[in-house]
Amino acid sequence: SRNIQMAGSKAPCNPAISQNDGGTNGDSGNTTATAKPFGNNPTVQTTGCVDATDTEDWYSFSMDEGYNIDIELTVPTGADFDLILYNETGTGYYTYSLFDDPLEKISTIGTGAEGREGDYFIAISQYSGDGNYGLETWTNYTETCFDWQDPQDDANTGQDAPQNWSDSP
Repeated sequence: SRNIQMAGSKAPCNPAISQNDGGTNGDSGNTTATAKPFGNNPTVQTTGCVDATDTEDWYSFSMDEGYNIDIELTVPTGADFDLILYNETGTGYYTYSLFDDPLEKISTIGTGAEGREGDYFIAISQYSGDGNYGLETWTNYTETCFDWQDPQDDANTGQDAPQNWSDSP
């Protein structure tokens, strides 16, 4: 006789003790206290797994003033995972992407977290389906117009360079 199993009835992720979420041993937890750390101003490329048993993975990071982060989540075919950026307590969110599978994208630009120093949490949440995901972050300093204004010190002259110039022969 043949053993047939319904799709989604068996979790594809390894047990928590043998998972490798975020590139380190073990499952990334589903709370602020059990989130795996990405460090300060992270630029990372990593993987993880969520399924019907392990429905969320959380990652923590901090960002310096003037920095912004872009985050991309690659979702396995046939699954629907969500990507959320939470505040320092994990009780409120700055931005999210819920319906853009297979590639969910979010950024702090245009949110209350834009250029704001602080601690943050990334959450990957399984809505339906299961499997391994890819997660990439890019954190960069974002110059503002204020960075280009007073005091100007072009070429160590102590002032702004002229808008017009000519080359002498």
